[in-house]
Amino acid sequence: MLICAYLFVTLVWRQSVTGFIVLYFQNWRKARSGFWVCAGLAVSVGLLWYMFVFAAGGARWSSAAWAQTDTHALLKLFFTGLVAIILATTEEILFRALAFKYLLTSTTTWAVVRAMVLSSIIFALAHRFDDPLSWLELRFVGLLIGLFLLGCLLALVYYVTNSLACSIGAHSGLIWIALAKKTQIIQVAPSGWDISNSFDPRTGPAAWLLFILLTILFWSLRRWLRKTFEIENLDLIAAVATSPQLEIDVTARPAVDHSVMRRDWLVAI
Repeated sequence: MLICAYLFVTLVWRQSVTGFIVLYFQNWRKARSGFWVCAGLAVSVGLLWYMFVFAAGGARWSSAAWAQTDTHALLKLFFTGLVAIILATTEEILFRALAFKYLLTSTTTWAVVRAMVLSSIIFALAHRFDDPLSWLELRFVGLLIGLFLLGCLLALVYYVTNSLACSIGAHSGLIWIALAKKTQIIQVAPSGWDISNSFDPRTGPAAWLLFILLTILFWSLRRWLRKTFEIENLDLIAAVATSPQLEIDVTARPAVDHSVMRRDWLVAI
């Protein structure tokens, strides 16, 4: 998948992948800080969300599972958390740095919302890439809604911070929150209000509420987050896309293709 993305960026979009990587290496301290701050925000709100789930009877604490937790289980959880960072990084590269930014054709509010919605739809549908027809089944509607809201949240984080590291951090934090359920220490209630489904918490209304609350939080902190952690300039990228005569310093950020015909065609579809 990453190879296909690389070929698309270099041959179709004609952007510099090397320049993008170098940009983040040059700003590694800011990227690191942005990652941990956004991951911390996601985890903090996620913990409050768990308290809400417990209070609403959607989950319960398993003393038996906690008693069986040993060093081996904790190490396994730790390494799973590291893998979560790799997973989050891969998805953020594909769906935010590529899909969202490619669809961002101007700096207007409508253009930003349109890019956010379209990239989130792609993000959601890609999670059943092995069986796309399964989205037609009613039991996957909740998952589709949850993934769409998650995609909108992460696209917003990327846009308001101008840093992919921040969206990777928020994404990683949410995965870490979900890992608590996989340990069986926290067990989802099988009945009652659909707080979170037994096979995927993203299918339940409570998880949707979590994504919405995080969206509001990141939006309310947008000025501070951008001032503190900005690495790219997505507004300038969109402005160059609509005004090819603009000249930009390609050493400060990845080179941008000045043609948007293919992008407008894709958006129109």
